[in-house]
Amino acid sequence: MVDTVVRDLLWPVVVGRDPADVSGIWDDMFAILRPWGHYRGFVQEGMSGIDQALWDILAQARGVPIYRALGGADRGRVPVYGSKVYTAEPAAMAKEAAAAIARGHKAIKIQLGRSATFGGPDADVEVCRVIRDAIGPDIDMGADVNSAYDAETAIRVCDRIAKYDLWFLEEPVFPDDLDGYERIRRATSLPLACGESEFGTFGFREIFTDPLPQPIAGVIAMPTRPGLGLALDRKKLERFRIH
Repeated sequence: MVDTVVRDLLWPVVVGRDPADVSGIWDDMFAILRPWGHYRGFVQEGMSGIDQALWDILAQARGVPIYRALGGADRGRVPVYGSKVYTAEPAAMAKEAAAAIARGHKAIKIQLGRSATFGGPDADVEVCRVIRDAIGPDIDMGADVNSAYDAETAIRVCDRIAKYDLWFLEEPVFPDDLDGYERIRRATSLPLACGESEFGTFGFREIFTDPLPQPIAGVIAMPTRPGLGLALDRKKLERFRIH
């Protein structure tokens, strides 16, 4: 499907253009998709692929890495976490987490959101307990729920796992359940992570009153999907500011 979007919809916009005109090409591609409401999903992934290819061409032409073509690095080092400890028996997950710490990780992410067949939220709480016991108190531990909870379940689980000092809880509810996120945020001090399934600045505008992806009131944006492309500059984001 993405191949069809690129070849049939977007390629006529790109062919023959100056690849250095990255922003202009992005705007014209978006103009083709916009009338159908294509702000998300595989159509944006197609746009993102072309956007990344253009930045690659531009960087190679200049003889620099892509990060320099994009404006350079703001820092010399970037912290990382071990991702992730997938669902298994709690004891096996604890062993895997401890092995990640032994390899040198100072932070990890674990999988929660078990179905009723595998113990449901009660088993999730047990997983948090045994992994925290295995890695000790000085390691950051985040958890990814993959939208397995509703808001009420997430609030109850947050109450029960707070004592295990989670770094964040990622996607406790479906990405479009913004009311659910707000209810959870108001009920717990545990930081929430969201935004993994958003595409482009329009999606983030729905999450933030300020569209720049910054932590707000414990909610952390995680733009990891390909739909964002590479050209996330402040000038482009400012065009979508809500006044």
